[in-house]
Amino acid sequence: MPSMNTAPVSSQSLWATAADGQGADTRPTELDALCTHLQQCTAAHSRLATLHCGALRVRTFVLGHLVCSAALLLMLPAAVWLLLTP
Repeated sequence: MPSMNTAPVSSQSLWATAADGQGADTRPTELDALCTHLQQCTAAHSRLATLHCGALRVRTFVLGHLVCSAALLLMLPAAVWLLLTP
């Protein structure tokens, strides 16, 4: 059976860059636009990022100290019950 892929193999590269024929270095205007964008994103999401970071810290601590956290969560209601019952 003949091969279905009959395209000739080319020695030229099959990909292109977005440098438009210039060097692949970043230009000052591109860096300035990126910096402005990052500042706007950080300002818009700073509260959410802070909340997310705090939740990750708590989760990391609890998972790292699983037995102690479970014991504390079980003993806290028991202690409250003992203190509140006459």
